[in-house]
Amino acid sequence: MTDLSATADLPTSTHRAHRIVEVADPAELARHVPAWERLVEHAADPNVFYAPWALLPAVRHLRGGQALRVLLFLRNGEGEVLDGVLPLFERTCGGLVTSLHSYQHRYCFSAEPLLCRGREGEVARSFAAWLQQRRFRHPLLSLRGLDSEGVWLRELGPALRGRGLRYQQSAPVQRALLRLNVGLEAFLQRTPAKKHREYRRLQERLAELGELRVQVLGPDAEDLQTWLDAFIALELKGWKGREGTALGSRAECRRFFEETARSAHARGLLVMMRMSLDGRPVAMLCDFLAPPGRYAFKTAYDEDYARYAPGVLLELENARQTFADPRGVEWLDSCAAPDNALLNRLYPDRRTLSDLTACTQGLAWVGLWMSARLKRLRQRRKRLAQAQSSD
Repeated sequence: MTDLSATADLPTSTHRAHRIVEVADPAELARHVPAWERLVEHAADPNVFYAPWALLPAVRHLRGGQALRVLLFLRNGEGEVLDGVLPLFERTCGGLVTSLHSYQHRYCFSAEPLLCRGREGEVARSFAAWLQQRRFRHPLLSLRGLDSEGVWLRELGPALRGRGLRYQQSAPVQRALLRLNVGLEAFLQRTPAKKHREYRRLQERLAELGELRVQVLGPDAEDLQTWLDAFIALELKGWKGREGTALGSRAECRRFFEETARSAHARGLLVMMRMSLDGRPVAMLCDFLAPPGRYAFKTAYDEDYARYAPGVLLELENARQTFADPRGVEWLDSCAAPDNALLNRLYPDRRTLSDLTACTQGLAWVGLWMSARLKRLRQRRKRLAQAQSSD
């Protein structure tokens, strides 16, 4: 653990606001869990993937070769108060300098830092001062997948400008989101009546093959491991298993999932549903709660029954039950790729995401500008090639 609060060139105001501590060791990070849990309860924007019960298993099992650096923003009060948690990792460039990046593993669908409500601006200014102080070691910062309407982006830009640090945001992308304030009827009306009739027909045909049931994992269920084993087996059976990307394809990924799911279940933050035919799962889903948000973590279905679209049927049932019993949830994030046609059709709302890249050195800024220019040129050529091929 490295304490950076005593750095001489940090401004006095920033020094009083926060003591910035950099933690690389998982065991040391675990010692901050009580304060971390309190921060989760008072976070300005939720992020289930940076809650301690989700991040710590990821650090233990999915870290790989990443040089993890979790920044803790500690404010002196009645004791020390944790105002922010920002996980980053270092990437070495030429063995001399390193760039900083958002910490995201393959199952992390949000890189929004945890910020104490009402202290967001102070944390952003402390971070900008920290970044400026380390400008020779970290000339480049890359934060990916940030909520374009979130408080972090809103506060970070002015904080960076205040330190004379240049930055740019990428063109935004959108992924499917379901806001519960629209009501169930309005949600159902988004889908054409013809599609509803088709889904009812598919469910009736599937029910003709045996006893069709939809079940929800209970909060006091003692068979959690049975549910987890069934989900892993179902996902392994499909295309993710064939491509080696399923949770059960790697021992470390399975350990991460099981540990995270057990911790979430113990806190009442795990939602699992399954559609079974004669007791055999044909579709399952796993969501995590972080009120007022809910994150659609993983889904799986049996490809032997693909003609009946069991995954879609379960998604619709999940939406109905979420509207009926929101459990403090105001929105459901699909966590899907922006081009996921199915969820874009089912979920009417959108979450807008942007990347932010900041430079602390002039030469790094020139490199960033040239890289962005080349990227735009490549995208333009790709669009022209696609247009020509369609003629």
